[in-house]
Formats: sequence, C-alpha cells, structure tokens
Amino acid sequence: MSSNCRNNGHEMDGEVRGNEPAPETDPVEAGPDRKASKAQPSKENQPHEIEGEVVNEADRSIERNIFEVDGCYFKKTGGRKAHLVIVSNMILRAKAKVVSDGDWFYLCAGIRYTGEEHEIKLYRSDFLSGASFKRALSAHSGFEFYGNNYDTTHIQGLLADQKPSVIKGTDRNGIHILNGRLVYLEGDGAVDRNGPVSDIVSTNRKSQASRIPALLRQPDISEDALEDALKAIAENLNKFNHPSITYPVLGFIGYCFVKEAITQKVEYRNPFLLCWGEPGSGKSLTISRVIMPIFDIRQPFVNIGSVSEYALALNSSNSNMTPVCYDEFKHAVLTRSQKRTIDRVLLATYAQTGLQRGRPNKMIDDLQMTAPLVLAGEVTMDSASLNHRKIEVLFSYGKRKGTTDSFQQLIRQPLGEFGKGLLHHVLKLGASKLGQAYDEQESLVDSGIGDRFRDNAALMRTGLWLITDFLESHGIGADGYGEGFDMIDAGIMDAVNKAKITNVEKTIADFCTMADLGKLVNLEDYQVKGDNLSLKIASVYAKYERWSKRNGTSEFIGKRSFLQQVADKEYFVGKGTMRIGGQSCNAIKLDLTSLPEGLDINWPGYQRVRLSKSASNGKG
Repeated sequence: MSSNCRNNGHEMDGEVRGNEPAPETDPVEAGPDRKASKAQPSKENQPHEIEGEVVNEADRSIERNIFEVDGCYFKKTGGRKAHLVIVSNMILRAKAKVVSDGDWFYLCAGIRYTGEEHEIKLYRSDFLSGASFKRALSAHSGFEFYGNNYDTTHIQGLLADQKPSVIKGTDRNGIHILNGRLVYLEGDGAVDRNGPVSDIVSTNRKSQASRIPALLRQPDISEDALEDALKAIAENLNKFNHPSITYPVLGFIGYCFVKEAITQKVEYRNPFLLCWGEPGSGKSLTISRVIMPIFDIRQPFVNIGSVSEYALALNSSNSNMTPVCYDEFKHAVLTRSQKRTIDRVLLATYAQTGLQRGRPNKMIDDLQMTAPLVLAGEVTMDSASLNHRKIEVLFSYGKRKGTTDSFQQLIRQPLGEFGKGLLHHVLKLGASKLGQAYDEQESLVDSGIGDRFRDNAALMRTGLWLITDFLESHGIGADGYGEGFDMIDAGIMDAVNKAKITNVEKTIADFCTMADLGKLVNLEDYQVKGDNLSLKIASVYAKYERWSKRNGTSEFIGKRSFLQQVADKEYFVGKGTMRIGGQSCNAIKLDLTSLPEGLDINWPGYQRVRLSKSASNGKG
C-alpha cells in the first residue's frame, strides 16, 4: 500500500472519501493507491486483475458491502453514483471460531497493509458497535478502523464466509470431558493423556485469568531424578499431622483432581473443606505448605472477611479443579451481612451455581462457582444448611505432637511435581475408570446416613484412592494408607451426629446460657418443673433477639419459624396458656430428657446427665 493511504483512512491521492460525492467507480479498480476511475461496463462474472491476481466477481460477498483491496477493507457508498470509502488499514483472516456456553470469538490473523501481522481475538461483543471493534483493534499498534456499526456486521460476515474450524472454548481452567476423553486446560495450554492438544482453548477474559497455576510447566514426576522424591513424599504425606487430619485433607486433594469426572454422579455437588481449631494448631501451614504447593497456587492467602461477594464469585469461577483458599474465618468479628454473604457463596459453591452480573456492553458475566474451596478459621460453622455440605477437620496442639519432623520432610519435597503426576494419572485413567472407582467407594459407605453425607464420604474416599493408586503405579506400596478410609468415614459420622443438632436446639441452648447468666429470670421468663421446661415465649424471644446479635452461637431464626419447627420435635410437649411463677401466659413446654444427644443443657434448677466425651463427639 502506498503512502497515499493516510492513517486517518479517508484521504486517497488528495481526494477525501467520506460523505462527499465522488465519481462512480468499480470497487475492484479503486484502491488506496490509485484514483477512483469511472466504472467500465462488463459482463457478469467478468474477472478483474488486482496487482497480478485474478479475482472472480462471483466469489465476492458483494451483498456484505465490504471489500478487500490492497490489504485494506473498503465499502461502497453513494447509491447509484457509488464510490469507495476506506474502512480499515488492515484485513482479517479467521483461523478458528471458538465457541463456549453463551459466547464465542474469532481467532484471527490481523494483517496490516504493510504486511505486519498480529494474532487477534475478536469476541461477539466486539462486533456490537464500531466503537467496540475499534477498541479491540487498538490493542495492536498500527491497526485502525474507521467504520460504523453496520460495517462490523459485514466484517463478521466475511469471517464467517471463510469457514474457519470450530473448536471448544471455556472460561474455566481445569479438567474437562471432551469427546469422551479428559483434557486439562491451563491458560493457553491444554493436554490430554497423549500430550498437548489444540481442540480446546480458554475464553477467560476476567481479571483473575492470570492467576492460574503452572502445573504444566513443572518437571514430570516420572523422571528418574524425581522417583526418590516421590518415595519421600509417600513416606511423609500421611504423617504430616494426626491421621484424623491428614487423611480427610488428602481425600480432599485427590477429590479436586477427580471432581470433574465424577461429580455428575452426585448431582454436581461440590463440598468445601473447613480447617478449624485454636490459633497455631497448623491450619494455615497445612493449606499454604501442603495443599497450595500441590496445585502450584502461588498467590497469598485471602482474608475472607475482606472480600466482596462479587470477588468471591470471581475467584471461584476461574477453575473447576484448583481450590480457592481463604483464611481468617472468625465468627465473632464478622458482621451479620458478611456471614450471610459467605453462606451464600458456600451454598453456591456446593451446588456449582453462580452469580450473574451485567457489563456496560449489555453482555452478562455468568460467574459459575465451580472451584473447590478451602476455608481456615478458629471456629466451626453453626449454620445447619452448611453442615451437610462441608468436610470438617479439627486442628489442635495435641494432635500435632510427634508429627513435626514428617511435616518438615514433606514440605522440602517437590510437591508441584507430585501434583503434576496426579494430574497426568487422572488423564490416563479417564472418566470411565474414575467413575468405576467412585462406585466402588460409594458401595463401602454406610447406606444409613443422609444422601449428602454419603456423597461426601464417597468423594473423599475416591480422592484418597486416587493418591494410593498413583503411588502404586510407580511401584510404591500404599498399604500404610489403609487406615485413611476409616478416618474419612469416622469424620463423616462425626458430622452426621453434629447435624442432628439443628438451629432450634442451638437456640434452646442459647436460652439456657441466658438463664445461667441471669438474662432470663426464673419464674418470670421460664419455669423448670421436674423434667419439663416452660418458656414464656414473648418475653424470652424479645430478650433473645437483642442478646443474640452479639452473643448468639446459632444462626438466628425468627420467633414464628422457631415455633413452627419446635412443634415437630420429639421433645415438644405442648403450647398454650400456662402458669409461670403463678401468672398465666402464652408459653411452650419442652421435655428436657428428650433433647438430642450431644446438646449439653444445664438449666438453673435442673441438671441433665452429662454425656461422656466420646459420646459428645459422636464416637460413642
């Protein structure tokens, strides 16, 4: 292209091509290097020559009104006295069309009239207006667009006419099932069991897209130099803490790798890992020095209380395999609004649903929360709705005794290479084999527990099975890991027993605490007679509502909801007009001996037989 085609794209040999009239021209004869000449009559389909290239007019998409001339796009304007107006100083060649759920983009070679070439991604939203298209091109120096909204539609049509290959796109890194095989996508790279593949690409344009792991860049664990390291990892991996901690954590790690291949068997349920306990008991170290290195997660811990709901959703929508890790879950310092936000995110993570948010270009971001989630804090969660959805691990000083050396030995090993080895083992096994493994593990879970608890146990057992199968595939015995399956089952049974204590029972326990502190007055707000407790519900709940804002241990439920739920409990005796302290009032009566095991009630004037420690932990 000659220098006569100026950067503003409208001036050719001194003639300004815009809205000004111009002589009628033949579109193939007019170009940025030559003056437009009057059209010559020609037969239909008559070939025309442009710089030595013979072009058949029948092959042109004339109805699109966009033409390629000398490395630029032109359009014909002016009605019967048509003349050409330059639209851009470059042309596009569609290499592929990437299609994902609800979105697509063209992967193009953008070729400037000088011959300079760049790879360009043009998303559906880029074709919505001339301004959007111009912004998309402006990311590449020297590419300019002078057209309008209609021109972008015609250019989109030209790209479609080139019939590029169509490949799958996804905005989530991690493992995907593609044409019956497992494929791992990480940024701009993807592999299956046979090596790199090109039939799936990332469409992630979110700000978190760069915060992805680099497992594919880790050395292969199969290399001879790493076999000794793998043996050292196997020797210490199940000993870095107490067995009641290590095996649920290992089960969760393995679950993250097999999640996408098997969660359709559990209606896409995605339990989260809660590590809680006293300060300095090893929660954060386990996450930051064991879990995160295996997935090559390099960003720091995030304080969950300082993150908005949108940011939480954004973090959880970036991957379906790599866990998102949060710290500082402290019930006492979180506001009620923050607690509700965290609860919503955890519930959405479990169901792998999400948050929708509109963009200025009228497109919608669908932030589906598919990432596994790890949470560390000093207290457990009292929400009854979350008891069935979490894998809970209790840390303590006492449990750490005698495990420090194994922990130090483990964190010195190349855990990133171990994670890459697990990844390749999953790709090699395939979805069918992993599904069979899940079915086998599910058959070993107690069928008498609730569906969600049973699913959680089967998922964690499958995760631990993956790790043992990987070790055995490298000739490393995993017999010492056999107790891990029992530990996972025991942890799930603890959760089952705790779940029997609902928010109604916790509210009654709060009433008891208030009575013990003198906040509820005997013979005024309540009365204990034998094994029965009578509560003047109006005064009790009025005081409880104020007290619970700062001191409550349960998820607050309103008075009407409490009365509806408590009426269905086996310890409910009745409600109506009763005498408390000699005064008639509207009250409810409860049988204290029928309250669930594990709920320690000690009302002033009544002492329930205390349960043993093992029974209160659900192990009796």
